[in-house]
Amino acid sequence: MLGTIIKKQSGEVLDFMRLNEDDQYSYNRYIEYLSYKASEILTLKSEAEDRVRQDEKIKLATNAILKGFDNLTISDLTGLTTDQILELRTNLAKK
Repeated sequence: MLGTIIKKQSGEVLDFMRLNEDDQYSYNRYIEYLSYKASEILTLKSEAEDRVRQDEKIKLATNAILKGFDNLTISDLTGLTTDQILELRTNLAKK
């Protein structure tokens, strides 16, 4: 299997080397574009995962507030700051 992969990669390198200079440049730009898009997708995925984690912390903190937990305990459980918890309490009081 490794031999097959190496042969395929060798063939791709040879194909690239057969391209004229303009086509090689275009191909390299295309590869850079694909790399950029992959990086962009991974960044968006990471940001979405962070947002989900933050939303889960807020939901947990909200439930703890409604059950009467104090700010320090909620902070220990969720990792939220006491300022964030106070803001949640204020928003819950407005509802």
